[in-house]
Amino acid sequence: MKRLVLLIVFVSGLVALGKGQSYSDSTIVLSTLTVSDGLAQSTVHDIHLDTYGQLWFATSGGLSRYDWEDFVTYQHLPDDTTSLANSYISGLCEGINGQTWITTRSGLSCFDPSTLQFTNYTIKYAGAKGQQIHCCSNPIYDKEGYVWVLNSQHLVKFDVNSGESKLFRLPDGNSACASQPSQQQLIQDIANNLWVVSRGKIHIFSPKDRSFIRPETTPYSITEKMMQGVVGIATTALGTIWLSDGRRLIELSADAGVELYPLPRQLQTKRITSLWTDRQGTPWLIIGGQLVHYKPKQKHWQLLKLYNAQGKIFLRPDSRGFFKQKGKYWLPLPMGIGYWEDRPYMFEPHLAEQHPMTPFTFRQVRGIYSPNDTSIWVGTFPFGLTRVNRIRGGNKTYRWKGDEIEGERQHVNLFRRLANGRLIGGTSSGFISYQSRTDSWGKSYLGASNPTIRKRLDALNISCLEELDDGALAIGTSDSLYYLSADRQNLEGFRPLGQLDVQSLALDPKGYLWVGSCAGLQRVKFQDTSIYTYHTAHGKGGEGNLAFPSLRIGKEGKIYVGTNVGLFSVDHSKQVLERVLDEGYFNRNSISSITMDDLGNLWIATDKSIAEYDPLERSYRVYSTPDGQPLKEFSPGSYFISKQGRIYLGGANGFISFNPKDKPKTDLGNYRIIISQCLAHSSKRSRMVPVQGTRTITMNPEDNSLTVYFSLLNDNPKHSVKYQAMLPKLSGRWIDIYSKNIITFTGLDEGEYTLHYRASMSEDVWIEGTPYTIIVKRSFLRSKLARMLALGMLGLVLIALFWAVISRNRSHREALAKHQENLALINQQNHTLVAQNQNIEASICYARRIQQSILPSRWNLENILPEYFLLFRPKNVLSGDFYWISHYHSTVYIAVIDCTGHGVPGAMMTIIAERYLRSIITSQQYQSAARILNELNELLLHRSSDEVGGGITEDAMDIGLCVVDTKHNMIDFSGGFFSLLHYNASGLHEYKGDSIFSGVNPGVTFTSRQLRYTPMDMFYLYSDGYTDQFGKDGQERFGQERFKGLIARMASLPTKAQSEILNSELENWMGLEEQVDDITVLGFRSQFTE
Repeated sequence: MKRLVLLIVFVSGLVALGKGQSYSDSTIVLSTLTVSDGLAQSTVHDIHLDTYGQLWFATSGGLSRYDWEDFVTYQHLPDDTTSLANSYISGLCEGINGQTWITTRSGLSCFDPSTLQFTNYTIKYAGAKGQQIHCCSNPIYDKEGYVWVLNSQHLVKFDVNSGESKLFRLPDGNSACASQPSQQQLIQDIANNLWVVSRGKIHIFSPKDRSFIRPETTPYSITEKMMQGVVGIATTALGTIWLSDGRRLIELSADAGVELYPLPRQLQTKRITSLWTDRQGTPWLIIGGQLVHYKPKQKHWQLLKLYNAQGKIFLRPDSRGFFKQKGKYWLPLPMGIGYWEDRPYMFEPHLAEQHPMTPFTFRQVRGIYSPNDTSIWVGTFPFGLTRVNRIRGGNKTYRWKGDEIEGERQHVNLFRRLANGRLIGGTSSGFISYQSRTDSWGKSYLGASNPTIRKRLDALNISCLEELDDGALAIGTSDSLYYLSADRQNLEGFRPLGQLDVQSLALDPKGYLWVGSCAGLQRVKFQDTSIYTYHTAHGKGGEGNLAFPSLRIGKEGKIYVGTNVGLFSVDHSKQVLERVLDEGYFNRNSISSITMDDLGNLWIATDKSIAEYDPLERSYRVYSTPDGQPLKEFSPGSYFISKQGRIYLGGANGFISFNPKDKPKTDLGNYRIIISQCLAHSSKRSRMVPVQGTRTITMNPEDNSLTVYFSLLNDNPKHSVKYQAMLPKLSGRWIDIYSKNIITFTGLDEGEYTLHYRASMSEDVWIEGTPYTIIVKRSFLRSKLARMLALGMLGLVLIALFWAVISRNRSHREALAKHQENLALINQQNHTLVAQNQNIEASICYARRIQQSILPSRWNLENILPEYFLLFRPKNVLSGDFYWISHYHSTVYIAVIDCTGHGVPGAMMTIIAERYLRSIITSQQYQSAARILNELNELLLHRSSDEVGGGITEDAMDIGLCVVDTKHNMIDFSGGFFSLLHYNASGLHEYKGDSIFSGVNPGVTFTSRQLRYTPMDMFYLYSDGYTDQFGKDGQERFGQERFKGLIARMASLPTKAQSEILNSELENWMGLEEQVDDITVLGFRSQFTE
């Protein structure tokens, strides 16, 4: 019974552990871009996506820009001042007006996309004459217009306007730069504090206070311990900070505090070496050279095994610069760039139709507006404003001048006709308005006369706009939501929303403003500053926020939300987002914008095509262009519906114009795909399975495979037809049918399967047939009758076993009575042994108190050594190691002794050695450590000869002794099988003692080593217990070299921190391994109390 309870508890524990964290792995096949494709150099330090949708790669041999077709490489040219400052690039970031800031080994460079030239800036130390400083981290462009970077030992603040830089030295004088740029990181939190990761340690800098601050002054609940040993740090758009110490993930949130996520069992033997986050705020890591994605809401770890044509790929431990764009994931590889598709091409309508749409070719269309369906205003990247005549053709390009930024050009993100009839444009630097009399555009402040408000309007990067009922304006920008009053005398940010990138706005009939931002969907009201954040319903699209949604108020007042995972609507009763359709098309295509025609139908632009959704019929249609090509890569929020009902949609390659009332043309006519024949096969025969007039295919228990024949009705023999099939229960991917129109399924287990099938006469247009249900019947052995017979037989067997157990127990009872007599005798003897053992333990504990009384007290140590640490860990209750310190006038005596053995014998030797050592120093007060050890050796030999009649015993000891002359800053060291470690400004030095045991050999002579010290030097005396300790595998000792390397790395830290590191390193090394010897490590700084 007891075993059964333990088994239940064990199984329950496994179930609970499974609910806590989950783990999976998958295989990803990468495509690669290398030097042969045009990449500047194979070692990539950072990846950056600019405003114009182009990827930049920072490498060790130059800067590469990728426009999704070709590379353009920029390098340092000695005779060209407009080229890069240096070809070694550390990091990238974006500034105002689409500029790209680059950190190089010779300072900062700024790339201007309008001139395609670089401006270089030199960072200097105070008083340096022309000395260029190496920038070694990713740059950060803050909201005040300053660029922040790391150089060799400083955090650098660079003023873009004046070109001046100010350097703030890192605490403790740490050197920030290492061999690789990715070993240093720089992020900015929600309070605008800068977090510097320098050689595994975090420093927090406040630009407001212009100094480094303690962690408790930040909005995050981070401790000093969490700031040590950091291997990676990243932040999200919501202000959450992720960091790692190599063994776990740590989530810091200003609201939720601290969450710790240990690695799952499958990854615990490896360490985290790099960390970053994606646009959704979830962390990606490199663990053991492999890519791992952690989803905190699901508490799920996913290992991605990466392959290319040459085989499996392992990433560099310090790789950085992971990015997702255009449905592809990008990351640095050891030999170039790798990328893979997020999901397959999802142009999968039930019946794709060709729509009479007119395309116009431009580059990166963002803003679009047409007052009369003849003239079309188009705002493009970079810096373009064009009027297109749709009927006669021809384009006219416009520029405008502002009051304070004369001659500067900005890109136009949107156009709006206000209630007063004025046509305005929202740009990257405020507003512009159209003057019809002069046919020109000029800077606009929307009627605001206050100079402060006009200046603030100029600083806004406007992404969306909504005119409220009272004439006020809600302005969405790249950093927040703003309210401009109707009288234009008040401009203020909506504080409850915080600093978020707002991409879409919509005003509903009840006066609520709906906001789509990087934090998801919020409903706000300016009057009472209320805000409510909407989440998806559980089980439909996952849980949490949906970043950057597009919005549309439907004809019936329903709010529709387009996201990167489908189309949702707001359920006001439950205050959640409900998925509109579970169809695969909307589940797997990212929605860029939503607009509505006169009939109330929604026209939805996705990253793959355009769809029309009828809310009343709950049906949709997907369209292609008249030449059958899919429409894709639309820009978020780039749409307009004219008064005549014509729809305009802008995207990466221009815009399209169409009237939704025009009847689409289809190339497919009345084509329909059916299953024409089905055969079930067993080992003996094949049989025809009826498929006409039914939607069910039944397989008998003896059938082992199924062959299905497809047909396309009204098929034109001139067309080549491609078929695909899918069984979602086995795989969610379509299977290409290469053998004409026939597919065979084998190895189907009992149960029900849904068969999906489709046909295509082009790459992008598919016709799906009505799904069939495949039923695989159970064999007799798996039937209900067979199970009942098996249970009956099992019952009979259990009854027989029960009677056998009863009869066997009878014979056991007699033997049990005899065993009880023997047990009583054993118990009596056991009580006697317990009593004797308690007496022995009491004696040992008393001996321990005696031994502790001879050791220097903590007060005595602190009185002589103001800054020291002591790691003293006996193997047993009594120790064979001991430490000793004494102070006579200006001389300090410090010793660490390791007596033969441990436990009781070793403890007896420590008492004898302490008595002799105290006697020698008290009576003689020698200044030579060797002379003291020689006399100690003689005393121990004399004692041994008295006790054993002149024989030599094994009562030996290892000893290390320092005699410190505090007046002349000298140390005289002598030792037997002992070393003294000395750390100063030039590094770590080892002084080895003589290879002589004390108390064993007569006639030997110890020697001394004299060395001079300076204040703040560190010295270490230690027994061999630490270095002889076996590790977790029980095979390898810690060793002298590993110990000295540990001392060298931590010697500059405070002694308390050194003690913690030594103890922690020992615990990690030992694991569950038993301690093999007594351990003593005494470290002290060369500061002595006279």
